[in-house]
Amino acid sequence: QKKETEMLVNTNSNNKLPYKHIEYNLIKESIMYIMTKCNETIIEYSSTSLIETFIYNFVLPELQSPIGLMREKACIFISKFQKFSFKDTSIVQTLTTIICGLLEHDMNPAAKISSAIAASALLKQPHTKNLLKNQVKILTMLYLKLIEESEIEEIVTSLQKLIVEFHVEIKEFKKGSVTVTYTAV
Repeated sequence: QKKETEMLVNTNSNNKLPYKHIEYNLIKESIMYIMTKCNETIIEYSSTSLIETFIYNFVLPELQSPIGLMREKACIFISKFQKFSFKDTSIVQTLTTIICGLLEHDMNPAAKISSAIAASALLKQPHTKNLLKNQVKILTMLYLKLIEESEIEEIVTSLQKLIVEFHVEIKEFKKGSVTVTYTAV
């Protein structure tokens, strides 16, 4: 926690944010952290509209934060709430668009890795598959690049989920020396 706090303070010197903004970010980060630790209880005992409102008003803006740590924490929040079933498909669509954008373009390595995990968590939502159908090969290439760069097991697991979900769309293609082949059993 101390390291993450230092990252926010160091980010402040680069972005010239007022200290009240740093304190506010620490509070938001703390709330998201607590909620991710209690996610199953929150999903079980809270109303869908309450959780969707929180995500829309609180988490979505953090996915677009200029602070990489906040984008990372928002992605972690979404990945921890993968068992939650959204009723509002527009929120799912917005989350999917933003998170895939982070996966492709974010310069912060931790936010990029967290967005890859969050993107695979969103696959549990019924409408996400249709949203990602045309981007499967691009996403697979991004996952392969992340695996090469980071060698993080969760990225491999996320890629496996993507391949299982889109086994028809993914036949065979190459990225450098890596060949991805999926054969239906």
